Amino acid sequence: MPYGVQEYAGIRAASALAECIQADASPLISHARILPATGRIEMDWVTEDDDPGFTTTLHYRVDGSEWESILFDTPVETDAVSGLQTYRYSMLSLAEEVEVDLYFTAMDQAGQETRYPATFQTVSFPLISGPLYINEFMASNSSIRMDEYGEYDDWVEIYNPTDTQVWLGDIYLSDDMGVPGRYKFPDEYIDPAGYHMVWLDGEPEQGIYHASFKINKGGEELRLSERPANGFSLMDSITFGSQVTDISMGRLIDGGTEWVAFAGPTPGYSNLSTGWEEAPVETLTLTLYPNPVSDGTLHFSRRVSGAIYNVMGQKMMELVDTEQANVANFAAGMYIFRSIEGESKQFLVAGN
Repeated sequence: MPYGVQEYAGIRAASALAECIQADASPLISHARILPATGRIEMDWVTEDDDPGFTTTLHYRVDGSEWESILFDTPVETDAVSGLQTYRYSMLSLAEEVEVDLYFTAMDQAGQETRYPATFQTVSFPLISGPLYINEFMASNSSIRMDEYGEYDDWVEIYNPTDTQVWLGDIYLSDDMGVPGRYKFPDEYIDPAGYHMVWLDGEPEQGIYHASFKINKGGEELRLSERPANGFSLMDSITFGSQVTDISMGRLIDGGTEWVAFAGPTPGYSNLSTGWEEAPVETLTLTLYPNPVSDGTLHFSRRVSGAIYNVMGQKMMELVDTEQANVANFAAGMYIFRSIEGESKQFLVAGN
């Protein structure tokens, strides 16, 4: 007997649902946290599966020795709604100088196994907890650097001035001096003389490098703090005023005391560099600011030669080896700067 469209769709939907129900998905490790402390490592991780009866295992080795395993079949907590199971373990009595590699697995009754992380996490003792510095930040990013989602979000750069790796996993960042624990850095190291970026976008769901807060273009503060066990003791801080779009603030010398504005921001690079070390100067990304121009002076992020045109293609001004242009007599509207190398940038002149 032939089916109508509604009957056919209903039968297919029921069949697809039955297949989903019958399918045996692999277990999932949805969260894992590794918290080193003096002489020990505290761990907790969360697992789930479509069937009960799965197990999870901690795998570890000390100073490159043979791998050892600890099997867990009973969680310390089970969420009554989601069924998520939480496990905890403390690895105690570690030597003052030791290196521990570890990872987690979860296995269901069918033998399907999930591993986290894909390789392993290494914790080295003694732990180094600073000093670190807030080295550069941008409170209004419209075109300088995109995150992994293609979004131009605000950011901050942390700098490690030491010649040793520093553990980030017990350091915190905040935009409120009175609430220091708003963002916890991921459980990883920052390399000697290295840089670590965090997106200040208020979108922690986008990943571990995205903070739960934004910073204000009109001015506020940033605070870098040590672990809660030390009372969130202050490691570094900066209080700043009104910021300009696509202009960063940073230390003139990495880790130094003097703060300056950077027309050519350097996220992830030394503040003494261009931020694009492999590129010759003439190919560096050109930034025009402020945009719109409201005070009559247009600035360029590097010295340029070229001309400014209106939207009708009429040449309004020629520029030779300069970092700024006086556009006070320009009517309000859109204009285009075209360099002698052929690079074009649009900008607006605001009305009175």
